Amino acid sequence: MVEGATARLLDGMRLATLVITVTVLFGLYLPMLVTNTWMYRSPAVEAVVFVVLAGVTAVIGATNRTSRVLLVVVFVGAVVATAAVEPRHLVGSPHGADDLSAWLGVLLLWGRPIHVLVGYLAAGYAVAPLQLWSAGLAEPEALARLAISNFSVFGLPFAVGVAVSALRRMVVTATRIADEQERHRTAEVMAEQLHADRQQRYAGLTATTVPLLAGLSGGGLDPADDGVRQRCAAEAARMRRLLAEHDDTPDPLLHELRACIEVAERRGLVVRFAVMGACSVPPLGARRALTEPVLAVLSAARSSARVTVARRASTVTVSVVADAPASAAPNEGKGLVSVTRLPCADRLGVRAIWHHTGEPA
Repeated sequence: MVEGATARLLDGMRLATLVITVTVLFGLYLPMLVTNTWMYRSPAVEAVVFVVLAGVTAVIGATNRTSRVLLVVVFVGAVVATAAVEPRHLVGSPHGADDLSAWLGVLLLWGRPIHVLVGYLAAGYAVAPLQLWSAGLAEPEALARLAISNFSVFGLPFAVGVAVSALRRMVVTATRIADEQERHRTAEVMAEQLHADRQQRYAGLTATTVPLLAGLSGGGLDPADDGVRQRCAAEAARMRRLLAEHDDTPDPLLHELRACIEVAERRGLVVRFAVMGACSVPPLGARRALTEPVLAVLSAARSSARVTVARRASTVTVSVVADAPASAAPNEGKGLVSVTRLPCADRLGVRAIWHHTGEPA
């Protein structure tokens, strides 16, 4: 907001400076040129300079752009116009080329560092004293009167340049502060979301893993018991799946299923894995519900298993068949995921289906 308001103020100041320049051109320089031809060495040269500076003013007004070439043209034109004035008329006599060149310099150096404008104005300020000195008229009184005259000519353009430089610094400072505040707000929001996400992710482990570890450390559970070992395998797979959920992958469901399969394969289980259909990304809750039956059955399997993923336009189906006891099958699904038993003669088969409803991943 501050940046936008300051930018609008700068645009307004530039327009006002252009209006002042046009006013100096036609309201000051032109009348002086017409009524004071007697003080010029060559009125024709002065007229040519006027036309050139008027053309530069028109270009600036039409394009609203700065140009080093135009700046050189303006400065050279001002030097030529001042040189066309009789040295004895430089003090106390009206001549507007230097005044116009100062305002054109402000426009052409708009947005540049203030020391560049100061250098330009100082160079223009030095032209008349050098001409007096070369003509042998550089007396203290004449130089003092010339200094007062030049101060009135260059003082206001310099003040405008200082104001523009200050406003531009305000824009830079305001932008930097706004960016820092936005970064802080973004970091706070991300930290809160990350904390909530971690709390949600670890809530399930707190309900299953912590009691298991407590039972093993306290001696209440026997590591040699098949049921305890099955629970340990299931919790190891859940933790591996939790880590896989943090990975950046184009197909998170397959990535998380492979994480569960890797844990089973480390126990010596032979797992065949098949995928059909194009990539579909269910939301996190649905992926957990789809992988939970696989995780449970693989943890109870004795030697081999087959995991199949079938993806269609409206559903994602994950099936697992293994030589596991019937008690390893989950009782029900969660949310939009339904879980059913598959008819198998001597093996346990479970199928989980997620029905796509446009829920974001």
